Amino acid sequence: MDIGVRQPPVVTPRQRDAASGGDKAARPAGDDIERLAASGAGIAHCPTSNAKLGNGVAPVPELLAAGATVGLGTDSVMTNNDLDPFEEMRMAALVAKQRRRDPSVLPTAEVLRLATAGSAALSTTCWPG
Repeated sequence: MDIGVRQPPVVTPRQRDAASGGDKAARPAGDDIERLAASGAGIAHCPTSNAKLGNGVAPVPELLAAGATVGLGTDSVMTNNDLDPFEEMRMAALVAKQRRRDPSVLPTAEVLRLATAGSAALSTTCWPG
């Protein structure tokens, strides 16, 4: 029965792993990165929301290297306090650099690509055509 749900899905920060209670998008473990990339699922990276909720830092450079579709999101005002895409770009760059302890990780051009083409690709992943 077709209920209008399109595949592959977009993985958001709130999707939990039933076995561990862990956050699949913010902290993928083991071969999850490769499986997410191979599945064609899009990853909505919401770094400010993840920081506020203590969800951890998504391994965005690793997801991109594996070929995953990654875009930036704001989640919602309940878990972010605002919907500012420029703040999300800033936070995405900062938390990636902190996580890897490398100031060259996720440079400005890549963050801008995530916020524009990456996020647009997520919308076509959810609603093709």
